[in-house]
Amino acid sequence: MKLRRLVFTFFLTISVTFGEEAIELVQLAEISQEGLREQPKNLSRWHMAARLIIADEDGKNQTEINLEDAYDHKESVLLGDDETLACELARGIHYLIIDLGEIDVLSRFSFRNYGAQGKIELFANGSADSDELRKRHKVVPWSPFGTEKFVNFEFSHIDARYVHIKFDIEKAGEIGSLSVFGSTTVADTTFDREHDQSTKELARNPEDAVSFDYASLYTGSAITHVNAGNYVDAKQMIDDDVLTYYEFPALSGQSIMIVDIDAQTRVNRVSMLIDSGAGVLEFYYLPELPEELTGEETEPDSEATEASNSSSRRRGKLRENGQILKVASLSPEYFAGQNPDFLKNVASGEDRIRLSFDELEGRFLLIRWLPSSEEPRSLLIYEISLLGDVFRDASLLARVPPSFQFAQVAQEALSEARIAPVPQSAPRTPPSSP
Repeated sequence: MKLRRLVFTFFLTISVTFGEEAIELVQLAEISQEGLREQPKNLSRWHMAARLIIADEDGKNQTEINLEDAYDHKESVLLGDDETLACELARGIHYLIIDLGEIDVLSRFSFRNYGAQGKIELFANGSADSDELRKRHKVVPWSPFGTEKFVNFEFSHIDARYVHIKFDIEKAGEIGSLSVFGSTTVADTTFDREHDQSTKELARNPEDAVSFDYASLYTGSAITHVNAGNYVDAKQMIDDDVLTYYEFPALSGQSIMIVDIDAQTRVNRVSMLIDSGAGVLEFYYLPELPEELTGEETEPDSEATEASNSSSRRRGKLRENGQILKVASLSPEYFAGQNPDFLKNVASGEDRIRLSFDELEGRFLLIRWLPSSEEPRSLLIYEISLLGDVFRDASLLARVPPSFQFAQVAQEALSEARIAPVPQSAPRTPPSSP
C-alpha cells in the first residue's frame, strides 16, 4: 500500500475581579474515530510534506522552498504550524504554488487576511511544470477580497497535487494560514509520540530546529474541559482550520479551557487566534490535571435532562446531545494558590496572541480568560497552538524515522476506490468584529 508521508507588546493594565464561587468545568467526551473521519485535515503544511514554490506572474521562473531552507524565505510561514504568523504582500502580482506531495481530491482553499486588498485566482492540476500550465484547471476565477479577515473558497471536488495561487494585490498587507482541504481526514493521519526531542542537540544546533505544533487533533490532542459554550464545537480550537471557532459567551464571565497534548512534552511557545474585547489571558502548563478534576466519578443522575448552551446543570452530570458528561468543580483557591506560567494582557481587537518562553515540560495547557468588566464581549477562539522545537532536517521529516515517526495517509486505497468523501458541513461563518 502506498502511504502519504507525514513530516513534519503591547501591554494593557486591566483590573479584573470575580466572586468566590466554585468554577464548574464540563469534561468533554473523547472524539470517536467516526468523528475524526468527519474532520478534514489541512494538507498545506510542512508536517504533511508540502512544499511551496514561488514563481513569476506567468507561473514560470520557479523557486522551490523546502523545509531545510524555509528560513531563507519569508513566504515559508504560510505553511508553518504557527497560525499567527503571516507574510507581507506588496502591491503587484504574486504567484505561489503549493505542492501537496500527493494527489488528493481537493474541495476547499482559505487564508487569513491582515489588511491586504486585491483579487485572487486559483488553479489546480497534477504538475507545477511551467510547460504544463495550460493544463491547469481553474477552480476559482478572479475574485476580489478586501476588508474581510477570512477568505474562503469551496469548489467541486478535483483530483490535484498542485494548487496555483495568483494574487493581484492593490493594497499591501499580510496574509497567513494558507490552507487546502480535500478528502484526507484527521482519521487518515496519525502521530507516534515515541520520540526524543533531543533538547541538548537542538540547543547546540538551533539553526536545525523548526517549531512543531503539538496541540492538534491529528497528534492525539484534545480539548478536555471547558466551562461554557456549545461543547460539541470545542475541537474547533485545535482543528488547524482558521475559519472554525469556539465561542465562550460574554455572560459566562471568566472562560476556562484545558488542552491535553497526550503526553509529557517540552514546549517553548504558545499562540492563539482570537476575537474578543480587552482582558487577560493566563496560561498554566501542567504535568497533570488539577486533583479537583480527577476525583471519583459521581453516580449518574437519573433526572439529567437534555442540555443546551444555557442548560441547567445538575451536580456531577450533564446530558448533551444524548451523551452524559461529567461536571467537576474547580475551587477559586486553585488560582489564588499559584501564579500562571505566563500571561498576556490583551487589548480590545487584538487577534494574534504569541508568547515565547524558556522551555517548559508538561502535558495539560489550562487557559483562563479574564475579561475586562468595562467591555464584556464573547471570546471567540479560532486556533490554539502549543509549539516545541524539533529537527528540521529534511531527511528526518520526510521519512518515518525511529526517533520522530509520523504515520502516513493511505492514498492508494483512496485512488483505487475513489469513494466520495464524507459530506462536510460548511464552516461556521466568522462574525464581523465590531
